[in-house]
Amino acid sequence: HMFFDTLHSTHPILAFVGERGSSKTTAVRRLGRLLLGKAFDVKAVGKQEGDFDAMITNRWFLGLDNVDSKYDWLNQKLCYIATGASIPKRVLYTTNDNIEYPIKCLAAITSNNPPFQQG
Repeated sequence: HMFFDTLHSTHPILAFVGERGSSKTTAVRRLGRLLLGKAFDVKAVGKQEGDFDAMITNRWFLGLDNVDSKYDWLNQKLCYIATGASIPKRVLYTTNDNIEYPIKCLAAITSNNPPFQQG
């Protein structure tokens, strides 16, 4: 999918959900290293929405580790990844100039207790 991203408008999100110590992070790390090389490693979600925006618009593959905390913006950003949306921003030091950053990454997440499960 990541090699033919112009042919697909949606992006699957791979989720590893399970007990602590079940090698979820190891599986995502190995997948990332298979695709992108030895420098790849999984990342934490972080608390800042802007930092997360930078991660999803600048990487081809993103491994998110321990996505167990609830952030008000995280569900919407995961939906943006899945649907292939773009992130609109105002150009710095301007009043009314906008720029769009397309989301081009595939995401894999690990979680013990996902905050985005719907019942």
